[in-house]
Amino acid sequence: MRTIVPMKGVVEQLPPDDGAWACELKWDGMRLLFHCEDGRVVMRSASGRDTTTAFPELAPLAERLPSGTVLDGEAIVMADDGPSFRALQHRIHVDRPTPALVERLPVKFVVFDLLWFAGNDIRTLPLLRRRDALDQTLETGPSWLLSRVSEGSAAELFDVAVANSLEGVVCKRLDSPYTAGRSTQWRKIKVRPRTDMVIGGWMGGTGTLANTIGSVVVGVYESGTFQCAGSVGSGLTDADRRFLGDRFRARPDSPFTNSDLILDRTDKPIHWVEPEIVAEIGFARWDDGQSLWQPTFHGIRPDGDPHQTAYRL
Repeated sequence: MRTIVPMKGVVEQLPPDDGAWACELKWDGMRLLFHCEDGRVVMRSASGRDTTTAFPELAPLAERLPSGTVLDGEAIVMADDGPSFRALQHRIHVDRPTPALVERLPVKFVVFDLLWFAGNDIRTLPLLRRRDALDQTLETGPSWLLSRVSEGSAAELFDVAVANSLEGVVCKRLDSPYTAGRSTQWRKIKVRPRTDMVIGGWMGGTGTLANTIGSVVVGVYESGTFQCAGSVGSGLTDADRRFLGDRFRARPDSPFTNSDLILDRTDKPIHWVEPEIVAEIGFARWDDGQSLWQPTFHGIRPDGDPHQTAYRL
C-alpha cells in the first residue's frame, strides 16, 4: 500500500476573487487518506497511522471505486450544529468501536481530492482536473460525501461559515498539483483561529478540580526549540483530564525556552511534562511574544507531531 504525505494549507488571508481559486468549507474533523487496492481497504491518518479498523462504516466505499484508487478527505462526526471535533474524539481514540458506538456516533468521510485512480498517480495534474475526475468517479453514499466547491467568491463562502459558526474555509489554486506537506497554494482561513500546540506542563485547578488538571501549558516548536504560548483551561473535559493524566510523563524542568512567559503570570506550581502530546487550541488573538488571548481547548490530536506545531497566524 502506498505511503502518501498529505498536502496541507497555510493559514492566510482570503485570496483575491480572480477566478484562480477553488473554495470549500473547512471541515472540523481528522484528515484521512482512503486506499483501495486489490480488494483491500486501508485508511491512514495524516501521520500515516493505520485507522482502518477505527472506521468500519467507511469500508463499503471501496465497492464504488476501482482498485488502485486513493482518496483524500476528512473524517467527521456531525452534531446538531454541524461537524463536531469534540464528538469525533470519542471515535478516533477507539481502534475497534462497538456497533453501539458506531450507531451513536457515525463517522462520515468528506472527500475533497483524488490522488490515484485505477492504478494511475494523478497528483501532478492540476486541482481542476483532479476535481473533475473525482466528481465523475464518486457520488454521495451512506457514509461519505463530496466536499462541494463554492460557485461564489471566497468572501461569500466565508460569510456562510461565520453565519453558521463553522471552522472556516479552505481555498486552493485551481492549477495546483498535489504536493507533500505545507503549500501556499492552499490557504486556510479560520473564523476563529485554531492551531495545533504541544502540551509541556499543567497546573492544578480550584474547587472540585483542586487535585487534578485545571489547565495545561501549551506552546509551539519554532527554530529548533519549544516556545511557550501560555496556558488554557477552558474547554478541558473530565475525559481530557483522565486521558492526559494517564499519559503525561513528568520532567524536572520546563521544555520551553521562554517559560518566563507563564511563570510571570501565575503563582501556582507548574508540573512540567515531556512535550509529546498535541492538542488543538483556539484563541481570539496571539501577538508575537505574548500569551494567547481567550484560548480554548478543542481536543487532543492523537496523530499530532510536536515538532510540526510551528504554524501560527
